[in-house]
Amino acid sequence: MGASGGNTISERRTSPRTPLLLPAKLVCVYGTVDCIVLDLSAVGALIKTASPLSVGASAYLRAGPFDIFVAGVRIASRSRAYALTGILFEDRLTQAQIKELRSYGRNCIQAERRASYEKAREWWECDGD
Repeated sequence: MGASGGNTISERRTSPRTPLLLPAKLVCVYGTVDCIVLDLSAVGALIKTASPLSVGASAYLRAGPFDIFVAGVRIASRSRAYALTGILFEDRLTQAQIKELRSYGRNCIQAERRASYEKAREWWECDGD
């Protein structure tokens, strides 16, 4: 325990976080923004967006087959290029839902790589027409 008497964030976690790279959308009163889910637990996640979701603000996270009601709980980092925001889920995710989201994330990355490969191949095989 530190001098402040508080616990570290990792000591307070009620659910372990799993690293993830999942493209998603954050839908709030200001509009819909693209985001990346960087890690995920049963109770929340860390997302990367162009600008942070304000602490206390509510939104929907559209991730794969799920629409999850969330609230911003902390701004982890803000740079010129992106913001990292900690979000809390209104309803706890089940282990089956977490597994499905992880699988969806892996499939998205593989599909993106295949599409990039196919575009490069088409360019390479182009006969200059």
